[in-house]
Amino acid sequence: MRSDRIEIGLALVSLAIPIMASNILGVLDGLINAMWVGRCLGDAALAAASNVNTVVTFIFSTALGISTALTIQIAFCLGDGTTKDVAHVVRAAWTVFTLLGILTFAAGEGLCDELLRALEVPPESVYQAEEYLRWILASIPISYLFGMIIAALRGAGNAKTPFYFCLLSIGLDGAFNPLLIFGIGPIPHLGIKGAALATVLSQGIGLSALIVFLFLRGHFLCLPRENFVVRGGECKVAWELIRRGGPIGVELLSESLLAILMMSLVNKFGTHVTAAFGAVNQLWNCVMMPSMAVSLAAIAMTANSFGAGDWMRVKLITRLSVVCSLVSAGALLLVLELTGSRTFALFLPAHSPALAIADNINRLASWSCLASACCSALIGTPRAAGAVWGPFTISMGALVLRFVLAEALLRQFQVVGIWVSFPISGAIAVIGTIIYYRSTSWSSAEVCQKVSFAVTESVPSATNLTGDP
Repeated sequence: MRSDRIEIGLALVSLAIPIMASNILGVLDGLINAMWVGRCLGDAALAAASNVNTVVTFIFSTALGISTALTIQIAFCLGDGTTKDVAHVVRAAWTVFTLLGILTFAAGEGLCDELLRALEVPPESVYQAEEYLRWILASIPISYLFGMIIAALRGAGNAKTPFYFCLLSIGLDGAFNPLLIFGIGPIPHLGIKGAALATVLSQGIGLSALIVFLFLRGHFLCLPRENFVVRGGECKVAWELIRRGGPIGVELLSESLLAILMMSLVNKFGTHVTAAFGAVNQLWNCVMMPSMAVSLAAIAMTANSFGAGDWMRVKLITRLSVVCSLVSAGALLLVLELTGSRTFALFLPAHSPALAIADNINRLASWSCLASACCSALIGTPRAAGAVWGPFTISMGALVLRFVLAEALLRQFQVVGIWVSFPISGAIAVIGTIIYYRSTSWSSAEVCQKVSFAVTESVPSATNLTGDP
């Protein structure tokens, strides 16, 4: 048993580290934009970008849910040895994510003004927020396909390749930001619009390079042209990805909706509070990176173990993922508490009133990150088993409670009431998650049942979830 724990622990860490590194790069992308926008264009521009980032997170929710379903399905197929079925899943995924990206971009452009009005963006930030949002929407189809490839590779146990190409994309974003914001030589001064355009260009180049690399390697994600079009039977596969990923997407959508609602409450207290809240959110994203990486790695490994029928391994993976998530989040929260305003000064202008506000927000609300780390680790196992509505119900209840508490406490304690609602709702979510995990309802779910395929092709076998296939 001890040797099994060591083996699983090493496998979990080896898969989680490149996932965490990729996620950290994603956060760094946001930090790069926030630092350039906040320190060079001022509080109003940072408030605009913070509002837009909330909207973009909302838009990405559905795609992230389907990506999780894709990871689970590929890991399960490889776990029970049916590697031929992977080609059908991949073909359906390319179609689903391409169509979803185009539809999302079109809907976002049409509802841009309505989204910003719903957020109650401060008047001095409205124009910049609209400019930033309209340009950042152009990156949505690109990012969807990027995310799809990353999810599929992780399901096959390859987390290193996504990291390398995320590094390329983030590096380009950092280089493009000052060039496009300030303008150099023939490049015009674009202001906040340049920060969004830098994201579009860097994502596009990164995705193109990744696709070329996979084609040159003959990877199973890059199907031959004659086998690329979805066939009649594979429409069922596409539907299954949507059906299974949809509830996860709805859960993430609810979290994003809550973020928008909370931002609308924060916006009532002015630009400085909004900018402070935006800066704190960026750092909370950093705190959650290791635990989210562990959760994603655990989902892939658990789905693979379900495919192999190894329930003892599933339990060990879950326990180790909870421990790793809590330790990593707790350590980073301690660092953030000790550094305080010096860290927030990375995003906010020197001597800005927002610095003291950000320090207060962090002290009161950041401990809810521990609750989130615990919940994400525990709930990964039922998700890998295909039971998604139970986790959704728990999460939704905690989110509704958080907003209701924030609005109620707001009347008596003003803005402090918003910050206090975070740890209270987080504690309730942990209690609900533990009760649900210890029940038998999710384990009686239809565990990772695959769609039946009329298989005519084969793909390279890739059953190792601890390194590159």
